[in-house]
Amino acid sequence: MDTDDYYGRLKDFLPPLSQEDARAGAKIGASALLHLLTHSYLYAEPEARPAILKDAYKAAFFVMQVVYYLASGQYCRSKKELLACLDGAEKEILQAGLDVPAWLAAHTETQAFALLRGWCGGVLTGNESV
Repeated sequence: MDTDDYYGRLKDFLPPLSQEDARAGAKIGASALLHLLTHSYLYAEPEARPAILKDAYKAAFFVMQVVYYLASGQYCRSKKELLACLDGAEKEILQAGLDVPAWLAAHTETQAFALLRGWCGGVLTGNESV
């Protein structure tokens, strides 16, 4: 979806992605994020947590792209484009990811972990459109 060919054609080497491939990718991404967040919340040193959250919120964008594509059929290539299409927790997650330090200045780390963990859990349980 978001890979441009520069030398040769990727489709000559790989079969086209199916909806099931995209669905599995979204769940794998959400699962990896949920694992990272849970482990970091429990075991990471306090001074490491802001950087971990910054990376996790950045990674959430890529999972969110796929989740939104599966729900709408529209693939958004940029955060700005996707942000205009979202509401609720997804929009808050994407906005937080644009400037995690500023978002953390107004929220607790516990809230940051909980917001993203809750969304990942929704992707995995089907409460988010996957």
